[in-house]
Amino acid sequence: MLRRNFLIWFSRAVYTACGLTVVATTSRFLSAPMSRTAPGGEPIKQRIARLNSLPVGVPKLLPVEGTQTNAWIQEPAQVIGNVWVTRLSDSSTPPEKTQLSVFNASCPHNGCPIQKAIESEGYVCHCHGARFKKDGNLEPNAEEFTNPSPRGMDPLEHAVVQDPTGQWWVEIVYQSFEAGLTERIAKA
Repeated sequence: MLRRNFLIWFSRAVYTACGLTVVATTSRFLSAPMSRTAPGGEPIKQRIARLNSLPVGVPKLLPVEGTQTNAWIQEPAQVIGNVWVTRLSDSSTPPEKTQLSVFNASCPHNGCPIQKAIESEGYVCHCHGARFKKDGNLEPNAEEFTNPSPRGMDPLEHAVVQDPTGQWWVEIVYQSFEAGLTERIAKA
């Protein structure tokens, strides 16, 4: 009798240990994407255009590539965002002193893509009608127009850099910001 009770107890202990091992590894596997910090909030430094490809005074919408992470899948070289780049200095300015304006192309109102720039006026988001001046500031409210955006477009850090071959590039630090807030807060 004692031997039979011991075998029953021992078998139950082994089954329980096996079951707990399966449950622990499965829950760890399923919760991995939730515990991993998303790379979307980290700034990405990238060369996005040759300086000589940017016409003076004309806003140009350029893609930013990076690694996109969805749960367990990482897809490199995906378009993760867009930026508006305008060359402010003419071609007689030395490349290292060229002035640019660089803005994140996500609307600060609701995160929609700002896909239209009107050279003489500024930028327009067609999702909810937000308008921005050429310098990225909010278009002021008027009698017939109420701007839904809580702040101006989000400027991005940038520089004009030279590569080893002598080509001049526009290098940006791309970052996404929280939409719908009056303060500019980087996404985590």
